[in-house]
Amino acid sequence: MLQYMRKNAGSWIIKILLFGIVVVFAFWGIGPYGDDPNTVITINKVKVPYAEYRELYSNLLDSYRQAYKDLDPEVLESLNLREQAKNLLLERYLLLEAARRLEVTVTPEEVAAQIASTPVFQENGVFAPHRYQSFLDFKRMTPETYESSLRMDMIVAKVTDIIKVSAVVTPQEVDESLMLLTRKAVATVLPLTPNDFVRKVAPPTPEEIQDYFDDHQDLYRVPETFRQAVVTIDPDDFTKKVLVSTEDMKELYGQMTMDFIVPGAFRVRHILFSVPEGAPAESVSQVRSLAGDVVQRIRDGEITFEEAARRYSDDASSAKEGGDLGFIEEDSIDPAFLQALRDLDEGEVSDPVPTDNGFEVFLGSEYREERIKPFEEVREEVEEKIRSDRAFDMAFDLADDLLDEADDTGKPLEELAREKGLAITVTPYFSRETSLESLDVPEDLLKAAFATQVGQMGDIFEENGKVYLFQTVDRKDPYLPPLEDVRKEVEGGVLIQKALQMAGEKAGEFLAEVRKGKSLESVAASVSKKTLRTDPFTVMDDALPGIEDAGKVITAAFSIEKPGGVAVASGERAHYLVRLEEIVVPDKEDLEEERGAVREALLYQRQQEVLAGYIQGIRDDLGERLVVHDELM
Repeated sequence: MLQYMRKNAGSWIIKILLFGIVVVFAFWGIGPYGDDPNTVITINKVKVPYAEYRELYSNLLDSYRQAYKDLDPEVLESLNLREQAKNLLLERYLLLEAARRLEVTVTPEEVAAQIASTPVFQENGVFAPHRYQSFLDFKRMTPETYESSLRMDMIVAKVTDIIKVSAVVTPQEVDESLMLLTRKAVATVLPLTPNDFVRKVAPPTPEEIQDYFDDHQDLYRVPETFRQAVVTIDPDDFTKKVLVSTEDMKELYGQMTMDFIVPGAFRVRHILFSVPEGAPAESVSQVRSLAGDVVQRIRDGEITFEEAARRYSDDASSAKEGGDLGFIEEDSIDPAFLQALRDLDEGEVSDPVPTDNGFEVFLGSEYREERIKPFEEVREEVEEKIRSDRAFDMAFDLADDLLDEADDTGKPLEELAREKGLAITVTPYFSRETSLESLDVPEDLLKAAFATQVGQMGDIFEENGKVYLFQTVDRKDPYLPPLEDVRKEVEGGVLIQKALQMAGEKAGEFLAEVRKGKSLESVAASVSKKTLRTDPFTVMDDALPGIEDAGKVITAAFSIEKPGGVAVASGERAHYLVRLEEIVVPDKEDLEEERGAVREALLYQRQQEVLAGYIQGIRDDLGERLVVHDELM
């Protein structure tokens, strides 16, 4: 368990639970793809198409973007979404195989009930068919396709619950994890890097160079490369050709009526009397009394509501406006005071209403009734949607025609594109390791090229509102260059390896000296180095300023029995002498604050372990009846 937590350091509880939330939505609305010829997974006779993997990856990416808000490239790379998508898809179908073996099923009535109870398909708590149809139209799915996908989701959920029920976390495990995760250490660290010793190592011999090259061929191997011709068809080029009649617009307006509802809204005017979190009862009573006195003064005409807001309200931004927050839609108003607003006549002042922020006083103001925007108000919006949808269909049809023409004539895609005046890009050679973002072509499209042969065209791609076609122009096999072509790089690798080994030997010597009574600072001075003193850190931290192999150092620090003890941490980039300075044990209140979250995360992880073990058993049992095409994913 601790090893898992270390690997997932940095707000690990949040990450575990966030991953669970993300996965819930990753498969939502993914249906069968019977017309996709590319198979990524085969289980028994069930074939999983590449298109399903591609859409799962896209959903996963969108879910993480919504969860993380600012998803920078470094975080995105660390998530390894392609591997996640592959593993999730494989797990899904292995669980479906488990359901078959356990005879777990879902009836049509259960599917219908699930659809009816889905909030996004409801209005005022009641299933709304037009909302369901709008969702299907947006996803470009038929009811049968979506309901088949939903049935699979429900079967997976059922069998997962059955498997997970055996997972248990004891109070003792929670206590132990709490203590491990919340105590902090402070350490003094002496890094010994290859750069400290690289000038002291002997030049590499021809034998060492050859041996290093033989042992590290993957570092120098030139990977398989590909070159693609990519046609981009922009629907914007077709918008002027689209004719839209008033009848067309009115028909779509009728179908989209629910999208043009403007909810009812109150003009909210308030005075906030704030109460600090955890304030004693006496303070709360004093604030309530002040709010009541101000209300009475307003009712008696001693002061206007606006004057009272400017003088007494703790909401600084609205106080300047006399307490005016403007119109707020009913659905966005806190239920704690929505009813108070509904009960007030215009100009009437409410009694103090207790809310999460303290006490609030409201002034009855205007109410804007719910309405549906009339056709003329949204005419341009409706016209733009029709024009956009039809232009996209024209672009897609053109791509489809190009595929057919390429099959019929055998002409290269590049030639056909030029005949039709279409933009075409011929990429430079790229490999599976190339940063595909730099090629300014959809990554998924280029990745699909890995499964094609020279001259073969891929499926039609849609991304960012555009349509793409591609054809593999050339692909070169991987090869290992001769040693002479990479000799300088290999010599550098040998030197670093020998210097790192020397750093490790020196770390061992220094460890023995310190244990005999020499100070860590004096052995550091002997190699013209300085020690680093860390800030307090927990076993879950994954970074320490100035230390590259932070995880190794943290593990070493917590392995030391008591302050003053020393250990060596051997990392991939350096070796470190670590002296434990102190251990800070959290107080009981801090432990109790984390108890619930730790128990929930531990239980989630235990459930995942049980589930993974069960799935692995099925995978082992399938043997050759399970085929995974990693190269396509």
